[in-house]
Amino acid sequence: MTAPVSLNAHQSEFWSSRARIAAFIAGWGSGKSFVARLKLLTYHLAVPGVECWAGMASYRQIEDSLIPDFFRALPQLERYFSKGELSVSLPNRSKLMFRYFEDPEKISNVNLRACWVEQAESVPEESIIRLLGRLRHSDEAQLLLTANTAGQNWLGRWLKGGQSPYPFTLTEADSFSNREHLPAHYLAFLERLRATRPAAYQRFVLNSWASTEGAVWPQFSEAVHVIDPFPVPETWRQGISLDHGYRNPTAVLWWAVDQDGVVYLVDEHYEAGKVAEHHAAKIKERPVHTWQDAVADQSIFAKTQQEGGMLVSVADRYLTHGIPVRPASRKVDGELLAVVGEWFERRQIKIFRNCVNTIREIRDYEWTKHKQSYLDKHDPQERPRDIGDHTCDCLAYLIADRPIPALPALPLSILETVRRRRWDYEEPEPQPETQAGIAGLP
Repeated sequence: MTAPVSLNAHQSEFWSSRARIAAFIAGWGSGKSFVARLKLLTYHLAVPGVECWAGMASYRQIEDSLIPDFFRALPQLERYFSKGELSVSLPNRSKLMFRYFEDPEKISNVNLRACWVEQAESVPEESIIRLLGRLRHSDEAQLLLTANTAGQNWLGRWLKGGQSPYPFTLTEADSFSNREHLPAHYLAFLERLRATRPAAYQRFVLNSWASTEGAVWPQFSEAVHVIDPFPVPETWRQGISLDHGYRNPTAVLWWAVDQDGVVYLVDEHYEAGKVAEHHAAKIKERPVHTWQDAVADQSIFAKTQQEGGMLVSVADRYLTHGIPVRPASRKVDGELLAVVGEWFERRQIKIFRNCVNTIREIRDYEWTKHKQSYLDKHDPQERPRDIGDHTCDCLAYLIADRPIPALPALPLSILETVRRRRWDYEEPEPQPETQAGIAGLP
């Protein structure tokens, strides 16, 4: 099918793809969103009686940018729009649904012809997998991904690391590939980034996969910070950090601190849909000395649940089942996240390789991104994406407490002397002169 409008070379390549996954990863202003919207409306939704989705990570994003962008591009769509169900019902009985993808559990019970995921790098990997499972309409069902580069998260692993579950096509372009359609003031803005924000220029203009711009902890490197497990000495300080959830996973990190103050994340528990009693039982499967020092999110100490006619907290429930927890000394904010980044920079954090969810979440942890159309009207506070951050919060609670290094190991000779004096003490036999003195008493 020929595109209904003139496209540049990169847009034409993306338009022509019929792969199950068609990805257009490109710089700002490259026209990737334009061609994805065009393909969804004039190719997939031209088929009568089908359902297609378009979405982003959060509800706010689709409300503030995705839906308005559709109506600016094609104003006549607005007459068919239902605000109640966030959908456009077309005259050919096809339907376009606007959805947000931060919660994979909400992706169910649908048979899609196509789905467009805008800013796909901000969407959890599990949501993308669920969406692929819903593309069942025909062999031409297609997942359209538009994004900026994200070399450290699932997008980079799928498209650059050979881990995609389906065949895909990848179209890449920098911002200047669409130069003829960009106003002079915008081109000047992009050029200014070269000097003022070189990392942003590499990622968002030149489309470099190597840039870590946008990562909360760009200091993190799997080659540096992820290590093979080893038996943790019992002399090291040990404990757990807990981030409780129900719909979202509950995360528990077992940690240890050596004599040099290096923090080791040695094991994890990561599970959703379970109550405190279940998680407490999982914690107690480990030796007691590994979890007696337990720090947790401040919010679980609020007494908001009814039990036996009394208000109790989630922390109370853990205590009832044998796990005493104390509140973290502060909430997670930008300043605390910067402190954690400094620990990574100094190589004061090491992560055992078996902590797979922890490694994944730290690697994918990014600041919330907004489309330029949203930034033109708002000045949002910088904050991390509230998606897939459960073990990251656990780590932040731990570092907020400034973990105390373990006591230096005593030499074996001293330990042996202490042991003998405490447990093997025997009364010495009297010396001969002492015996003589005693014998001479009246």
